[in-house]
Amino acid sequence: EKEIAVSGLRGRVLADFITDREGGLAGYSFTTTDIVRQAEALRGSGLDVPEPLAVSRMVPAGHTLRWRVLLPEGVNWRRPWPFLIQADPANADHEANEPPGDHPLGATGVAGVTVIVERIDRVRALYGKHLGLELQREDRVPELAADRARFIHEGFTVDLLAPVGAGPVRSELDSAGEGLFQLLLRVANLDAARAWLARSGIALQPAPGQPGGWLIPPERAAGARLALIEGNGAAE
Repeated sequence: EKEIAVSGLRGRVLADFITDREGGLAGYSFTTTDIVRQAEALRGSGLDVPEPLAVSRMVPAGHTLRWRVLLPEGVNWRRPWPFLIQADPANADHEANEPPGDHPLGATGVAGVTVIVERIDRVRALYGKHLGLELQREDRVPELAADRARFIHEGFTVDLLAPVGAGPVRSELDSAGEGLFQLLLRVANLDAARAWLARSGIALQPAPGQPGGWLIPPERAAGARLALIEGNGAAE
């Protein structure tokens, strides 16, 4: 039996999410260079947005990295929007000496996220007007029984999915509520990634609604939906 330390609303939301699951995707963040201005913009959407929090972490080399974090509605987990983070300029000097490591999967970054919502019209303006993303298109994804609004910023995509009937999106919404549904990871070589996963007995599946994307079965990824796409191109 697991014991989960709970502190405040953020802790309770995360505890509720992981208590009955092996794992999954809890939340995501955007970086910003002006967190005060972004806080004002989000307040204009009608969200309750507290003042940014100062957070820090000591790394093994002995120095401390610092950030300011903005939590709309005071929670960074299982919400239909991201939290925001602004790094202290001094972090860059330390991070330059500690480059990220390589993973055998060949992942080079996150190409996009998919967020499930009850109704797209309730959050469309938040992503477009208040977060500044461009609405690329709206369509339907029959494989997921969901309507989709796709936003894009510098090649990074945010798909909002709302259910239109029984299907994976409706099931996830009923089980976990609104929030992050899938990460789209960019890999350098899809064939190499597929071969590496196959050695562990993991076979990729076509990612619904994502041409050229391949999904790691969630039951083989601790409950998380991780889709892979090759190269530097944006999601289609």
